[in-house]
Amino acid sequence: WNVSEGRVVASLEATKPPVGFLTFSPNSKYLAHTSPTDGLVWLWKVGMAEAELLLVEAADGCTLESLSFHPDGRRIAVGGVDYLSTGKRDGAVCVWDIPTKDKLYTIDVGVNAVAFDPQGKYLAGAGFDDAVYVWDAETQETIFVLGGHQEKIHAVAFNPDGSYIVSGGDDCTIRVWDVLSGRFLVAREFDSPVHSLAFSPDGWHLFCGNGNTTCYQIEFKRLLED
Repeated sequence: WNVSEGRVVASLEATKPPVGFLTFSPNSKYLAHTSPTDGLVWLWKVGMAEAELLLVEAADGCTLESLSFHPDGRRIAVGGVDYLSTGKRDGAVCVWDIPTKDKLYTIDVGVNAVAFDPQGKYLAGAGFDDAVYVWDAETQETIFVLGGHQEKIHAVAFNPDGSYIVSGGDDCTIRVWDVLSGRFLVAREFDSPVHSLAFSPDGWHLFCGNGNTTCYQIEFKRLLED
């Protein structure tokens, strides 16, 4: 959609419904989405009706739960869960090089959400085991395993300057950590499960998509201080 004019720019149709997770590339030239029924990730050039790229078995045979573009725009992380334990693990995160269509590496941890930090140094995953994982995006070394959630984590996000990592889930809480130290900072409880998280570009507000069909706009500084 063209937001200012309120008109449809293009209708992009994948092979099988439903459309899963969607995300724009950092330069807004591309839109990527998952296709849960056939394990594909679709990459579209914004405004074009033909797909630019398809990634097959994008999460190494796992469900396709989430996507995140690296800030360089040429890499994309795809995370999922292996509910049948076909690979003797609970899931996987796969990072792909878009221009070459090569799978760069696989991390054998099941996740419901993934996110790169704004500098591209870290990759975070909302683990299937109710912990937030933070990996070095180049070496795949596990930097932190951040616990505290009591139920499924649906969303993980870095704030725009990369100082904080935020998670939300079915326990109706948002939890915040310091990225450099992994130190837990604050938890805030709400009246509904938290299904998605997004920061405003200036980092002033955090938006929460909730299980009761509402969306909260939260002043992030006050969230840290209250």
